[in-house]
Amino acid sequence: ASRVVKEVNALYAAFFAVYVSFVIFGMTRIISALFLRETMNQVARDHDIMTAQRATKKRRLKNDLAALFDEADTSGDGTLSLEELSELCSHPKVQYWFSDLGIDTSDATTLFELLDDGDGAVTQQEFVDGVTRIKGEARAQDLVPLISNVHKILGHCKYVREICETMASSTRSPRSPGASMHTIPLTCPSML
Repeated sequence: ASRVVKEVNALYAAFFAVYVSFVIFGMTRIISALFLRETMNQVARDHDIMTAQRATKKRRLKNDLAALFDEADTSGDGTLSLEELSELCSHPKVQYWFSDLGIDTSDATTLFELLDDGDGAVTQQEFVDGVTRIKGEARAQDLVPLISNVHKILGHCKYVREICETMASSTRSPRSPGASMHTIPLTCPSML
């Protein structure tokens, strides 16, 4: 470049300065883009790895819970009774493990009622699914339907109370021998 500047014209120095600046800027941008692309690929792989680790952890938890159920089923009938679950919850290792999962083992009866589907015994599937469902802290998505159902039940209770009060007041009021009895509608509001 110095030969062109000295022998042809000094303005070529400005041209070469601009040219070199653009080339260096372009090379820097290309290298930055390559690093950024590699970083983004690594992040995508990390996300995939994290998802696979979560799935593996969940599968391992279910296998461990199934093995725990098999050990707790002392009768060998494939179900846990309240007594067997109480015995299971009394073991310190189980208490520690369940507390890590966010499950309170101090009240085995409540835990049994949460796991049982109403037949008086907890199957292995009910145990594994129930423990994985109730582990951890309550989230908003768990509480919103519960609050909604509680409000519906409260509305039904108020309605039943009003009917009971109306019935009680109608039985207290003196009736003349020829008067007809009050008819009280016994229809419940529809479930939403």
